[in-house]
Amino acid sequence: MTENDEQEFNKLLAKPDSELIKDILVYNQIPSLVLSGVLTVNPGSRYGYFKSVLDHNGRKIKYPNGNDLDDIFIYDPYELEKDERYYFECELASLNEKRKRNNPYLLKTTVDRVQQGEKLNSLVKAIEEKNYEINELNEAIKYCEETIAQKITEISKNESFISELSEKIESNKIQLDQIINQKTEMENTIKILQQKINICRKLEFLSEDEERQYISLSREKYVIPSNYLSFENELESSFAKLADHVHQYLFCEKNLIYTRFQIRNFLTLLRTNDLIVLSGLSGSGKTQIVKAFAEALGGVAKIIPVKPNWTSSDDLLGYYNPIQMSFLPTPFTEAIVEAIHNPDQLYLICLDEMNLARVEYYFADFLSKLEERSSQPEIELYAKHEEELFISEFKTLLNLLENSAKNIEIKSWQDFLNNDEARTRFLEIFGNNEKESLLQLHTKTKRRLMDILKFPSTIKIPNNVRFIGAINVDETTNYFSPKILDRVHIVKFENPLLYEEKVRRFFDNSEYDLELVPVYVNPVVFSQREEYPKMDNSYISMNLKEINQKFLLPLNIDFGVRSIRQSLNYAELNKEVYENYSNNDKISLNIIIIQKVLPRFSFDSSQISQNGSSKLEILELLISHLKTLFKDYYHKTDGSEEIGKVSNDFLSEMIKKAKNNPQIDSEINFFA
Repeated sequence: MTENDEQEFNKLLAKPDSELIKDILVYNQIPSLVLSGVLTVNPGSRYGYFKSVLDHNGRKIKYPNGNDLDDIFIYDPYELEKDERYYFECELASLNEKRKRNNPYLLKTTVDRVQQGEKLNSLVKAIEEKNYEINELNEAIKYCEETIAQKITEISKNESFISELSEKIESNKIQLDQIINQKTEMENTIKILQQKINICRKLEFLSEDEERQYISLSREKYVIPSNYLSFENELESSFAKLADHVHQYLFCEKNLIYTRFQIRNFLTLLRTNDLIVLSGLSGSGKTQIVKAFAEALGGVAKIIPVKPNWTSSDDLLGYYNPIQMSFLPTPFTEAIVEAIHNPDQLYLICLDEMNLARVEYYFADFLSKLEERSSQPEIELYAKHEEELFISEFKTLLNLLENSAKNIEIKSWQDFLNNDEARTRFLEIFGNNEKESLLQLHTKTKRRLMDILKFPSTIKIPNNVRFIGAINVDETTNYFSPKILDRVHIVKFENPLLYEEKVRRFFDNSEYDLELVPVYVNPVVFSQREEYPKMDNSYISMNLKEINQKFLLPLNIDFGVRSIRQSLNYAELNKEVYENYSNNDKISLNIIIIQKVLPRFSFDSSQISQNGSSKLEILELLISHLKTLFKDYYHKTDGSEEIGKVSNDFLSEMIKKAKNNPQIDSEINFFA
């Protein structure tokens, strides 16, 4: 034993027995020194030992110094049977024995402790069983406490919910009382208005048809033609099935050649509520797809030709003539008003040859209004005070006529003119005694009333209207400004003869069960004007931001937040026509690049960009990026006729056209 070991040994010997026993108990994780062992007696000796020592659970015991507890010393064990296993209670050996065996933790036992050990072991086992039962009971209590706490939390939440619900009920009661009061007031107002309307009809300011069309509180419900299919029933409210049906209907019944991609894309674009611009040569099917879609969906198409001399919003919307004191509408405004009065039909309003005039001159203000997504955009046709002035004058006139005919039965305007008493009363109040002037007053008032009813000072763009532009690009037309390009989707149409054979082959190899007739789609079901999705870290958003940062900004093109949110909206809606495609996000991204990004490309590719490279070099890097992005784009599809041309091929063709055309040389232009 070294000097250090001896010091440590002496230090342990100096510890009280109670602490040494505690060390043994803690080290072996046992509750007491009740152990068991097999008795061995030395022949001719008064000493014996218990070998194979185990605790009450049958585990081997060690001393805290790491030594195995191989045997327990016992004095005069002759009353016990040797080679039998006994339970016994241990105690620490004497100091001399500890020194002799070089073990400060040395244990021993006595004969009387053997019997006590038997009893103690039984007691320990009984205690352990009780402890086990207690532990189980504690677990049950803990579970109950947790359950009670959970129920208390739920009750607290329910109480909070009930409290909030009670407040809402109380608030709703107040609102209901207000609504009931408003309803009563409204009913009274309606009675008064109905009386005024009856007077207007009697005095022939208003016909029955005009009342029903412009001021009737209950409109006639649109009657769906009996031969139309139901979008909700036959097509199961599926826009993918709707696109397929429209494609079949247009080709088989109307002999119109469009690819599946063109039909799907146009359907999704109509649902975005954004302005759609169709570009292509004459005869490529731009305005025809508008007319055909409107018919196929049970809607109405309005084709409005744009004239080269349009220079302001007045040319688009119309203007108020202060001399005639009436609003002079345009076919565009008349189409919107017609749509307002027919809310159950989809209206596709197309500005044909849209870029014959500078679009930003006549359309920019209207386009800015269309950006309103949270509610229906409002368009001011003329100053509101003009409308208010007439209404005030008309009220006064009606009151005068009503007072003049008091107690006199008047059934028509002619009755009023022929009744001397009524006419005389009116002329005395009005200050005019010429019968002819009354006829002029009536005609003028009726015309102004019809103007106000048809075209109030402010109209709301209804949810059943979609706006489309069709453009050709040549020396007689104008390019779009960045402001316009930022807000629109540009769809480029090719000559249908380029893909006619593939379309015919597709239909030759396909079967279709439904009857090829139009489908009625309620505009409310079709889509609603809603806020664009917020910027996020989605596949579409992240890739557009990367393309903008790496390639567009060096080209001095900024694809901003509005454009990305528009793109996210398109992609979300496009999933519904590509619902059976696993890569619909990739399809949407490719379409967005072609329809939202590439139309902004109009520059000299030989110019030096902001990062020092030529713009052509940046375009080539972009093509390489797109090739990687859209690798295997046509996998398990019928190619561009099904999911559209891949954007890197589209851009490559733009560059090729620029190189092969000496007139434009290095000019890159989407519309060329």
